[in-house]
Amino acid sequence: MGTGLVIYDLLYLTTAALLYGGALSAGAWVLGTLSPFSPAVSWPLAALASLLALILEVGVLTALCPRLRSGSWPFLKSRVFWGWLLRSMLRRVLLLPSLKWILFNSNVLRWLSLRAMGCRIAFTASMSSDVDVLDPSLTTIGAGAIIGMRCVLTGHYIVPGLLVLEPVAIGEKAVLAADVGVAPGVTVGEGALVKPRTTLSVRASVGARAEVGPAAFIDMLGRVGEGANVGTGAYVGVRGLVPDGGRVEAMASASSIKRSAAPAV
Repeated sequence: MGTGLVIYDLLYLTTAALLYGGALSAGAWVLGTLSPFSPAVSWPLAALASLLALILEVGVLTALCPRLRSGSWPFLKSRVFWGWLLRSMLRRVLLLPSLKWILFNSNVLRWLSLRAMGCRIAFTASMSSDVDVLDPSLTTIGAGAIIGMRCVLTGHYIVPGLLVLEPVAIGEKAVLAADVGVAPGVTVGEGALVKPRTTLSVRASVGARAEVGPAAFIDMLGRVGEGANVGTGAYVGVRGLVPDGGRVEAMASASSIKRSAAPAV
C-alpha cells in the first residue's frame, strides 16, 4: 500500500510538472509575441493563454482515459479503475486550490474546465467558487441549475478492495443551497430545491419541484416524489418513499415514512 502511494505521488508530480510547463510555455509565447506591440495587455493575455492551454491539455488527456461505467470495480485490476484514477489525477492538477479559485470565479473558465474534465454541464448552470465536483465525468448539471457554497458532489465511494461508481444528475433549474452533500447515484429533478445542510445518500432521488430540508437526510435509495415537501431535519429512511405531492413534517422520524419496493443495492 505504501509503495502504491509513493508511485501515485511520483506520477502526479510528473504529470503536474509537464502540464504546468506546457501551459507556462504557451503563456510565454504569447507574452513574447505581444510585448513589443502592447506591453500593457501582454501580461494579462499571457496569463489567460496559460490557463486556456492547461484546460486544453487536461481535456485532451481526459478524453484519452478509459471511459467510466457504473458498477463495482476491483482496485488495480480493471480499465475503469485506472480510468478513474487518471481522471482524478488530472482533476487535481487543473483544480489546484489557487487555480480553482481563479477558474471557478469566471463563468466561462469554470464551464470550460468542467467540460474538459468530462462534466456534462450546461453553460447557464451556476455554482459557487468553493463547490467540489469530485467526479466530473460522472456528473450532469442542467441548464439554469444553481449549486451553492460548499456543496460536494461525488460519483464514487470505496469499500475494501472495490471502487464503486454511480452517476450524479442535477436537473434544469434545480437549486442546491449551501453545504449540500450529494452521493453517488443521486438524481435531483427539474426545479427541485434542496435546502442547506441536507444530505442525499447513495442512489437517493428528489423529484421535480420538490423541496427538501434544511438539514434533512435522504438515506440510501430514498425517494422524494415530484412536488413533495420534506421538512427541516426530517429523515427519509433506506428505500423510504415520499409520494408525489406528499409531505414529511419537520424532525419526522423514519417510522412515519412510507416504504417503497425498491430493489436491494
